[in-house]
Amino acid sequence: MITVQSIAQVAAGCNVSVLLIEHSGKTRARQTVEIMVSRLTTDGGVVRSNGLGTNDDVIALAECCADLDNVMLAGHLPFMERLVSCVITRRPDLTVVFKGVLSLS
Repeated sequence: MITVQSIAQVAAGCNVSVLLIEHSGKTRARQTVEIMVSRLTTDGGVVRSNGLGTNDDVIALAECCADLDNVMLAGHLPFMERLVSCVITRRPDLTVVFKGVLSLS
């Protein structure tokens, strides 16, 4: 079973470091971020951000992603799947299925 703790441990073992972690403010996203922060280095800290909610519009955030550098986003399904799809294919209607962490460069 994949857990946030196991993902954080693997990320730490790979020396993952992020400048900033943004989350939706919902309890589970906040808890996820707390676990990740306990294992990862983050220079800019953690902030609650609007636009990461389950039913929020992914297009606006996808456009902003081009300007983000080394930022971790903690959100919810199906929003995160639609966001990744929109960033990669420009089509939020396609589904990119993943579990855990996904890095886009």
